[in-house]
Amino acid sequence: MSASRESWVETVAGLLGEGPLHPDELARRVSLLRAFEQESPALIASLLGPDPRFRLDPEGRWQLTPGLAGVRSSLGFLDYAVVDVETTGGAYGAGHRIIELAVVELREGVVTREFQSLVNPERDIAASVTRLTGISGTRVAKAPRFHEIAVEVRSRLEDHVFVAHNADHDWAFVGGQLREVLGDAPRVQRLCTEQLSRRLLASQRRHHLDALCDRFGVEVHGRHRALGDARAAAEVLRCLLEKTERRGVRDLRALRRLLARPEGRDPVEGLV
Repeated sequence: MSASRESWVETVAGLLGEGPLHPDELARRVSLLRAFEQESPALIASLLGPDPRFRLDPEGRWQLTPGLAGVRSSLGFLDYAVVDVETTGGAYGAGHRIIELAVVELREGVVTREFQSLVNPERDIAASVTRLTGISGTRVAKAPRFHEIAVEVRSRLEDHVFVAHNADHDWAFVGGQLREVLGDAPRVQRLCTEQLSRRLLASQRRHHLDALCDRFGVEVHGRHRALGDARAAAEVLRCLLEKTERRGVRDLRALRRLLARPEGRDPVEGLV
């Protein structure tokens, strides 16, 4: 191709933004837009197939993946799944597991659905966790095990941007336990509100959830419980996304560039 792959992807995304297209029709339209260069369905499949922003629908047509396209879509119009987990007190790799999970779904700044469940981790809960959360082994003894809610959890995450405050930690548990019981986990873009705060708020001394809630005037009901913290993180996300769009960061591609910058650098520089 004579143009960059990035430009080519934007061309395809622009076409699919009008609706799904069968491979032959997509190849024809891309070729017309690119001065009659030959673009075969097989070539298009080889380029779009590994990219989570695109997928084939049940009729075999290429379409944008809801919540993941992020090529020309405003950040405010993406689907976000804001997640919080409480765990038994250590690392996932050391055998610790989820004891409570919540997902708050957000679109256009509005909460559309919520999900919350205690989870029986089938192992002991650290005393420090019980003191912090109030969740004891007795309390989760009759709660569902993760395999009983795994399909529901996966359905809440699919086609959404996965968001958490310390997203690597939460995804390690959620993604890890989904793979344990279902064999796979959704292919999702991940966004960390703590990391985003560090890039956007150079004057902010602390970036933990309490500090950001104080800054933005977010009331937290149920701190250190999954649903309370997920709701708070969703409000923080809304405030941070407003700041990114005001500074010219309007899609996921630009947002990834922002997050790749060193802390303390002006987020506007070089982005628009």
